[in-house]
Amino acid sequence: MRRMRRSTEGNKIKGGEKAKKKEKERKGKADDPEAGADVCKIVNLMAGNANRISALVSRIYFIYDAPFEIVIACTFLYQLLGWSAFAGFLVLFAGRPFNSFIAKRAIRIQKGVLATREKCMGVLNELIGVVKFMKFFAWED
Repeated sequence: MRRMRRSTEGNKIKGGEKAKKKEKERKGKADDPEAGADVCKIVNLMAGNANRISALVSRIYFIYDAPFEIVIACTFLYQLLGWSAFAGFLVLFAGRPFNSFIAKRAIRIQKGVLATREKCMGVLNELIGVVKFMKFFAWED
């Protein structure tokens, strides 16, 4: 019986050592700046996702509403103007590639703004960390 107890105690000690090693590895990975996202990256991603979701929710009705509006508008314009109303629609369809170009450019600019904001948030986060460090050790004048 004593042998069994000793062996289980030894396993507990070995298991505890393994747990400590795993915890040290996790801490080392958490301190590594390349290990994952820091706070400012997460905040920026969450803000961007929140904006996208709110835009999607506010515009989702266009999927079923837009075709009805186009048909009704075409009918009324045809009654008022005749065949010349369809010339206006032709101009709208011809301007579609220009609209696509402008939208792609706006997306590219927005990505640049987000990257710049992420850099600024990183610098600000580091500055706040330094101020906290100085306050903690009372290195003020």
